Amino acid sequence: MRSRNNSGSNWIWPVVLAVVLVAIAAIQMIRVNRPRPYAESISPSPIYTADGAILTGPVSIPAGEFHAVSIDLNRTATLTGRFRSGRSDPDVNCMVLSAEDLELWKQGREFKSISRTGYLPGGKIYVTLKAGSYALVLDNRQSENAVESLAADFKIE
Repeated sequence: MRSRNNSGSNWIWPVVLAVVLVAIAAIQMIRVNRPRPYAESISPSPIYTADGAILTGPVSIPAGEFHAVSIDLNRTATLTGRFRSGRSDPDVNCMVLSAEDLELWKQGREFKSISRTGYLPGGKIYVTLKAGSYALVLDNRQSENAVESLAADFKIE
């Protein structure tokens, strides 16, 4: 009779089974935990204009140019303010435009202003704005002279 030594072969199948189970578990963990492409799925949050001053102090506007301040609101707010040009400065047109109308105005196309003063040496603005994107524009495009010292004080309430 021949005797076989089965002490080593008794553990082969349990070891193979354990290796296969560990391999399957590792593949599942890698497959399930893939990193997401964050740059595609997350868009930046918009930044809204807070209550308070949006334009204060002296403003210089070159000849044939304008100065615009962006206003982005997520609520109804009131824009109030005033401006006054210096004695030797040309008259300035102060307007409040929607973002779409600002682009039309820049292109010289027909636009609708929410509020405007016309070309004056000074003026006041008081307008209630709904949630949306707007621009406060100080326009010197019709003048051949620069505005050197426009005193401006505009705020959102």
